[in-house]
Amino acid sequence: MFGAQEYNLSICLMKWPRNQSNQDELFMRLMPCCNICSFPYTETGIHTPRIIITCGHTICEQCANNLLNVKLESVLVCPFCQKPTVVDGPAGILPKNFALLEQIY
Repeated sequence: MFGAQEYNLSICLMKWPRNQSNQDELFMRLMPCCNICSFPYTETGIHTPRIIITCGHTICEQCANNLLNVKLESVLVCPFCQKPTVVDGPAGILPKNFALLEQIY
């Protein structure tokens, strides 16, 4: 049987108008997004979800690079909990959040 969230999502999907632009909009709304820039995460490229090692929070690679460049240091301070993570290079060396990517793709 459906859980409450699954049931509500199924009802929402059944009531959603069936044309391509609306389906694209629904897809974008259901996609997990970076909590900083609000862009949907992608499997590759600048919006790849990266894990901040010390706390486990996830942000996209572009936002992680922006945070690293602001201070011109090799320390990324988590925007959610303020825990510092030493990053020896660009944000692309942070681990990908594969659990999140598996939900998307």
